[in-house]
This record gives sequence, structure tokens and C-alpha cells, in this order.
Amino acid sequence: MPARAEVPVVELVGIVHAVSAGHVVSAIQRADAAGAPLVVLRLDTPGGLESSMREIVDEVLRCKTPVVTFVGPSGAQAYSAGFIIAISADLVAMAPGTSTGAAHPVSTMGPMDEVMSKKVTSATAASIRSKAERRGRNVELAEKAVVESRSFTEKEALDGHLIDLIVKDVPDLLQTLDGREITRFDGTKVTLHLKGEHTFTVASTTR
Repeated sequence: MPARAEVPVVELVGIVHAVSAGHVVSAIQRADAAGAPLVVLRLDTPGGLESSMREIVDEVLRCKTPVVTFVGPSGAQAYSAGFIIAISADLVAMAPGTSTGAAHPVSTMGPMDEVMSKKVTSATAASIRSKAERRGRNVELAEKAVVESRSFTEKEALDGHLIDLIVKDVPDLLQTLDGREITRFDGTKVTLHLKGEHTFTVASTTR
């Protein structure tokens, strides 16, 4: 009987851009091919390119392997594109002393005029509402992170039903999730069996 695939802890540290998106997408695809029981996407990012963010989100939504985003360790952040990536995952966890939100879209090509800014903000807000609702998260607060640039501590995010749990580290995360039933984006239900699973780190390309 072949050995079961380990759980990859994929790091997304620093700016979200084409290279880091490719790093995350490739790691998720390898986990899918190996039959991994879970992908942990560890976030510590101020945000980045909208196109790269969408590439990651699309892969998270279509992959066979459940994905949990983990904002950690303490002091880490998941702002802007990082917030949208986090909210899109099957489960969202944060470590104590972390924060997320501030997802109002900005242009990397210079200031947008008022009309374009409204269009982009409206489109981003609609996208986050759709994903938050599908995931059973707080649609109103998720939208405020976009429209009002609201940010949240880990406790505020948990109390506001934006995230699922607060854990100190990855081993604590796997232990807490063992036996938990989750609903995938397509509506199918999966029970996580993580007891005794080993992890390995897929280091961030920004290091």
C-alpha cells in the first residue's frame, strides 16, 4: 500500500505577484496529484497584484484538495489580496497577534479616476460577497474590508464570523481540524482525517 501524501505548508510571504502566484498554484497542483489530505496556505502578505491574486483564488476554488489558509505566525498579516485569498479558502485560521482586511483595490499603474475607482471597487466587493456567502462567512464585514478598507484582529475576525478558528501554529491547526467536516465550494462535504499526518514546508519564493 503506497504511503499517504504529506500535508504541504505552502508559504505566501511578501508581495503577491506573478512569481509567488505560480509558486502557490504549482504547490496546490502537486498536492492534488499526490492525493494530499489538505493544503495549508500560510499567509503573511500586505497584498499585491489583482491578477496574481485571482490566479491563486481560482486554483483554491477548483482544486480537489481542501485548502486552509493560516495567517501566522504571530505578527503576520493578510491584507488586500491576502484577505481575499484567505476568505476564498475552505477554512481560515489566524494565529494570536495577527490581522487581516484592508482590501480596497488600488492601481499599480497610478491613480484611478473616480469612475474607474468605483467600477473596480464595486466589482471587487461583488466578488468577495459571492465567495463569503458561499463559504458561510460574514458577507457584510467581508464587503466592508473592500469598500471601507476595514481591518480586523484575529479575535475580531473570529467574533465577526470571517474566519473559522484561532490556533497558535500549524501542528495546533491540524490537531484542531482532525475529524472536522467541511463543505467545499461546490457544495460537497469532506471529513478531514489528519491525526498523525506529517507536514513539509514549501518555502516562499520571496525568501
